[in-house]
Amino acid sequence: MDKSSEKNIFEKYSNGTITDEELLLLYNWYFEQFKSNRSYPDPEVFQKRMAEMDKAVLASLHKTERRTIPLKYVAAAFLLVAASFTFYFILKRINEKKYDAVYAIRPGGNKARLTLADGKSIDLTEARTGDLAKQGGVKISKTGDGELLYTVTATKSAGNEYNSIETPNGGEYMVCLPDGTKVWLNAASTLKYPATFSSLSERRVILSGEAYFEVAHNEKQQFIVQTARQCVRDIGTKFNINCYSEEPAIRTTLLEGSVAVIPTLPRRTSAHKGAVPVAESILRPGQQSLVTAEGIEISEGNAAESISWKNGSFQFRNDDLQTGMRQIARWYDITVEYEGAVPKDKLYGKVHRDNNLAKVLNMVLGSGISYEIKDRKVIIRSKIK
Repeated sequence: MDKSSEKNIFEKYSNGTITDEELLLLYNWYFEQFKSNRSYPDPEVFQKRMAEMDKAVLASLHKTERRTIPLKYVAAAFLLVAASFTFYFILKRINEKKYDAVYAIRPGGNKARLTLADGKSIDLTEARTGDLAKQGGVKISKTGDGELLYTVTATKSAGNEYNSIETPNGGEYMVCLPDGTKVWLNAASTLKYPATFSSLSERRVILSGEAYFEVAHNEKQQFIVQTARQCVRDIGTKFNINCYSEEPAIRTTLLEGSVAVIPTLPRRTSAHKGAVPVAESILRPGQQSLVTAEGIEISEGNAAESISWKNGSFQFRNDDLQTGMRQIARWYDITVEYEGAVPKDKLYGKVHRDNNLAKVLNMVLGSGISYEIKDRKVIIRSKIK
């Protein structure tokens, strides 16, 4: 049907003058629209339309006082009533599946795996509250809040024994190290650390991914965080490090205290291997360093934005789309694809990380961006303007 015919036929059945043949035509047209329209009509609107059609069909069955209806049209009318109900429920289920696919992608949570020095692996997500292991005079336990706690029980040293804790995509975890330092790990991160610091000259841990540190003060033992392209040295402070391998720079943000950031750049000659330390840069509270292959850059940072993940939210302020989507992808354990040119829109806003994926996307993506969710994949497109 063209637009004028469509308007005419709906006017007819709204005022009760529609014929049986036109009702069948209307039903067939609606069915064809459904097959060709991938956006799917709103089930509530469709239900209203079909209810109107049903009334019109039943009304036509009571017109026998004025005219005789051929048997074939009576049968067709009954079939139409039955088909309309069937069609509605099919459509409703298709829409439910479509919405389920979107809202089934839940946010991440407390998930991590602990690997001990002897190779024993413990799934902290499934582990019960209480003691998990003992090694080298240290007791490892899981608290009722789902945190990992190291408690020194003897002066015996664990020597060079190292533990590691790893969070998957869609996971985060908090660990209290043997010296009392607290570390919050973001999704897709790994922290490697000694089982005890008691006999060591320094407290050195190795990080990949992202973590927020609240370091326990100890003037005799510096605390050092080593990453792929830098070391951060401090005495007692609060700071965040983002060092995901897929990010173009390592971002260190200082909240309290003082830290020295020491980039380690690759050697430029094949005769030497490893990395070369570069002169250290001291950060003051509120400052942020960016370490790239070219060197280090110091600027005023946004502390609230840098640790928003630790406080349970995404916070974007003129952020690059791809950078923001990588954050979202790690937390919801999804992949992101871009269809056509990558939109140049920036991300703005603050939204809690405990929301479903669709709500987060709807709140942070600009009006010039559309998206589609297929299984655990988000396809990003620019809207045609």
